[in-house]
Amino acid sequence: MDKSYFERNVEWTVSYTSVSTDTLSLQSILKFGITIQRKSTFHGLNTIAPLVILLTLNPLVFILPPQSAERINFSETILLSFVVLLTVFTDVLPTNSEPMAAINCIMIATLCISSLCVLLTIIQLHLYHKSDEFPVPRNLAQFVKCFKCCKTVCKKKSNQNETEIHMIDADDDDYMTWNEVAAFLDRIYVILGYIGINTYILTVMAYMTES
Repeated sequence: MDKSYFERNVEWTVSYTSVSTDTLSLQSILKFGITIQRKSTFHGLNTIAPLVILLTLNPLVFILPPQSAERINFSETILLSFVVLLTVFTDVLPTNSEPMAAINCIMIATLCISSLCVLLTIIQLHLYHKSDEFPVPRNLAQFVKCFKCCKTVCKKKSNQNETEIHMIDADDDDYMTWNEVAAFLDRIYVILGYIGINTYILTVMAYMTES
């Protein structure tokens, strides 16, 4: 199909055209097919970029000190920001459900991740302020101590020809406070959070590239 008389559009681009003939009830039919595709630059900068920026801020909530109220306020602010973006983008995105736009699924999944961060923040604050009258279960204390880097302290003393390594084992007592458990989980959530977010972003980018 000759596209010499086509006019450029700022929102859509013609990706494929076809011309075919067919016969129906002894009549010849000429079929023209035009496939258009929405340009992704606008939604990439105004939709995906804000979502990614807010998403990368979520794990930082576990770095804030739990003694202050800023932790829960920070996580709730990010969640409300996602809700506001979802409300604003609803007026811009197509409203059809069959099929649903991929950006709608991405926004809902991002909102669920932010809601999960708020839930984990509430659990973390509950653990941090939990009374020591309720002891930490022995299995949980042993699990935390297995992954704590401060269990073994290595000191190296260098001489002229040899290096001595002294291993100092930490206290073998299984007693542990809830504050220590909460601090350990904070570090785990930050690490796992950024691993999961990076995987999620790369998956979304790969899907959008294929689409």
